[in-house]
Amino acid sequence: MSTFTPSRTEAKILTLACGRPDGQIVLPSPLKPVTAQRLMAKLLKHELIVSCDRDGQVSHHLTLAGYRSVGLEPPVAVSTHLASASKRQQVVDFLRRTEGANLSELIVLTGWLPHTTRAALSRLRSGGLTLVKSTREDGSTAYRIMTAEPDKLKPRRTPAKRKPADARGAVDASASAGATAV
Repeated sequence: MSTFTPSRTEAKILTLACGRPDGQIVLPSPLKPVTAQRLMAKLLKHELIVSCDRDGQVSHHLTLAGYRSVGLEPPVAVSTHLASASKRQQVVDFLRRTEGANLSELIVLTGWLPHTTRAALSRLRSGGLTLVKSTREDGSTAYRIMTAEPDKLKPRRTPAKRKPADARGAVDASASAGATAV
């Protein structure tokens, strides 16, 4: 199988499918039927998608190569332990991995939209978890939960309290009156 680089439209359709939990391809409505047919044939030819026939309904789903063609990894097979856990807990477990997770991986894991996934990261931060950002070799930003013990973490420096205005070394008015401008 040769390396396939999708066009912008193809990449957009594949990326949208990556965001769906089942990886199903959903074509945009303004696409002409002939164009849609050619597009699907091309994706099938390059083995980026596979056809599924259920009860007479044909649907198309991403293959491993389909995820990788847009630079994403396929969803991780969720263990039975995680299957019953909440999505928030799945995100936390994913972020505790040594390599962490990037936004695309979290979107595939949860099925959330990008802005919802970013909001979840913000809620984790405001909930007291320390998230560390790093850049991976592919240029994507990975998030990871800091796993160091709290007593080994460096305490945050608090800003010094300001002195009241009268104690800041205000210049005595009588002393400044003695100095005249020339």
